Amino acid sequence: MLTQLGVDSAVEITWDNVAGGKDILILKAGFDAAKAKKVPLPLTDETRKGWDVGSIPTTKQAQSGEPPVCPTCGNKAAWIGEYGRWYCQTERKYL
Repeated sequence: MLTQLGVDSAVEITWDNVAGGKDILILKAGFDAAKAKKVPLPLTDETRKGWDVGSIPTTKQAQSGEPPVCPTCGNKAAWIGEYGRWYCQTERKYL
């Protein structure tokens, strides 16, 4: 299942509506997004439950306290809220 993000909602698109593509997906002719199931934003772990969405960002905040350290360089990681993940700026990678 795919999710198209809008301003205030996400639209679920099942794989049987996808004609093909790689970075950009081509939807089959006749697909009507207006009739697709909409999920309100902001996305949370609860609204994402059951989705196969990979790295769609959520509004979940980082846990308070000390940030984790990078296992490679030992520097403190930065919270990237857009992706909901910790990032090492020195190593340029997500933890």
